[in-house]
Amino acid sequence: MSIGSHLEALARAAALASPGDLRGLVALRERLRGVTDAAMGPTPSQLGEMALAAADTIERIVLREVEDAEAALEEVRRGIERARRLFSTGENSAMEVASKPGAAAEQPVEFAVDPDLVETIHEFIGEGGEHLAAAEAALLGLGEDPADSGRIDTVFRSFHTIKGVAGFLHLEPIMELAHACECLLDEVRSGRVALDHARLDVVLDACDLMRGLIAVLEGESAPGQRELATMVERIERARGGGPFETPVTRGDGPTRGAPAASGGERGARTIRVDASTLDDHMELVNELIAVHQVVLESEEIRRIGDPRVRRALVRSGALARAIGESARSLRMVTLQRLFERLALVARDAGMRAGREVRLQLEGRQTELDRGVVEAITDPLMHMIRNSCDHGIETPEERIASGKARCGCLTLRAFRSDGGVVIELADDGRGLSRERILKKAAERGMIATSRDPAEFEDREVYNLIMAPGFSTTDRVTDLSGRGVGMDVVKQNIEALGGAVEIDSRPGRGATIRLLLP
Repeated sequence: MSIGSHLEALARAAALASPGDLRGLVALRERLRGVTDAAMGPTPSQLGEMALAAADTIERIVLREVEDAEAALEEVRRGIERARRLFSTGENSAMEVASKPGAAAEQPVEFAVDPDLVETIHEFIGEGGEHLAAAEAALLGLGEDPADSGRIDTVFRSFHTIKGVAGFLHLEPIMELAHACECLLDEVRSGRVALDHARLDVVLDACDLMRGLIAVLEGESAPGQRELATMVERIERARGGGPFETPVTRGDGPTRGAPAASGGERGARTIRVDASTLDDHMELVNELIAVHQVVLESEEIRRIGDPRVRRALVRSGALARAIGESARSLRMVTLQRLFERLALVARDAGMRAGREVRLQLEGRQTELDRGVVEAITDPLMHMIRNSCDHGIETPEERIASGKARCGCLTLRAFRSDGGVVIELADDGRGLSRERILKKAAERGMIATSRDPAEFEDREVYNLIMAPGFSTTDRVTDLSGRGVGMDVVKQNIEALGGAVEIDSRPGRGATIRLLLP
């Protein structure tokens, strides 16, 4: 292990250590001695001497030879931080690295997974996702009210819990990022740092990276070590009490919130069941109902005259159907989790498009099959991106037209006629019939000889769902390539649903998903 890696591991171990944790202190001392051996070489070095002194202090804490163990441990932490700075500036002659500068930073983040902890890590993947979802929902609310102490505590506890479990599982990259966020949020809780929009963005970006790190445990590709180091550095800078600015650098990256979101929990007491187990259970129940129906319709059963047998058969049929309904309900989830993540998508897409956007959520407790929720995630993201890029005007345009500076998107869900309706409405410029018809005529989609007045509004608006159709010549990372609304139509129709579009020029547009 390189000296830099030793120092990173040291910093994480020191952050988790406490005077009463003898096992952790001994492990920290051994890490310090590892740095000492690596840094000393044939001749003493400043780094080696610092590590040796810190190891001696830890040993004195273990042996209870210091009066204030916490103060002594904090001095060790500060010494490790000084050593990290010393190493990063290259001031120690014995710390030359043989590899090319920056080569290690380009390597992907790696985890040393303990085989004995695989089952616990699998549980952590689900729990970590839940904590991140809670943190992101709270951060969304803090965008409206940065002083909400309850939401700040929620975000703090989420990272604190992730850090603790990751430390137990030896998932050091996750622990490092969570610890940095926890420290920043502790400064916010104490009032020493204000959670302005720039710092809010940093924490949201940290949530994205944390989600990526957790996904590595499921076999996904790993973020780079440089990306993690840069993120931690941004968080450290955000801990400063003065004004803090961070550039928007996500233009070429994925939209925040892009990972498919699962549904919300059904109650305070929950258990995790693999989706394939639910599918198998449902298949068995369906088979049970089918077999029971065959039995009821058989001639032998019909000839049985005993009323008790007939009542028992009717009762067993009712029970089989009840089991079927219960099995189907196990796959039902609320839209809460999905809607909250889409709110982050809207905020991020608005920033990238140069718009100020607020997303109102209605009907978050509406339930859908888990598979349907996963299938509608991409369509809803496309719809939100289009609304932010094409529907909502810039703040200057809105003010000039007498509207509020901040555009409003409303995402609502409700039950209707035995199905579920999901609507996305904006108060933007609306759809232009003229531009749609002109583009459609240029592409040969409609006859140029036909009078535009003959087209009904719905017929015109449905044209935007044709593959490759776009009314704009401006291509951005959000839209403009003609890919989006056709995907929405295909995915919803694959579910047996339909898409409706309404628009009022200058007042906005509404896209309605009708789900069975």
